[in-house]
Amino acid sequence: MASLPQWTADQLWSQIQWVAAQGRSQKARLEQQRLDLQHAYSAARAANDTKLMTALQPLIHRNSELRIRWNDLRTGFNDLVGKMRSFLAEHGIEEPPVLAALPAVVVPILWIAAAVAVVALVHEINAGINSVGEAFRKLGPIGSTALALTPLIALVAGLVIFGPQLKRRFA
Repeated sequence: MASLPQWTADQLWSQIQWVAAQGRSQKARLEQQRLDLQHAYSAARAANDTKLMTALQPLIHRNSELRIRWNDLRTGFNDLVGKMRSFLAEHGIEEPPVLAALPAVVVPILWIAAAVAVVALVHEINAGINSVGEAFRKLGPIGSTALALTPLIALVAGLVIFGPQLKRRFA
């Protein structure tokens, strides 16, 4: 059985790897959600659907808040990993993946507290992404219909703008 310091170090490193994977996934989800909301809002504005625009505004705002929180997550994560690397370098270890080879090094309790805080932030951001996504889905086909009309609206606008020029060219 592993010693308590080694087990603690292994658990901490496992959580750090989990946070890194979650962070990458969350960033992609937040950006996709931002684009979806922007497209839906643009389509609603083009369709002059004020009810949908009003419904989308708090979702867009919440997505912005979540992206700011994600930046906090990234900062906290990078700070924690930087402190880990510095601490390990002081003990002759170059990279955290060999954390398990440190039976004599006790992981500082502040690292564990920082890891718990970062993991809590990951869960908070996931909950926020899910709540915005659920609210967006509850808008029903209105949002998707408005989004689906965007190419048609662009085509009609193009014909209105460029139609007379095309007519003269082919006449």
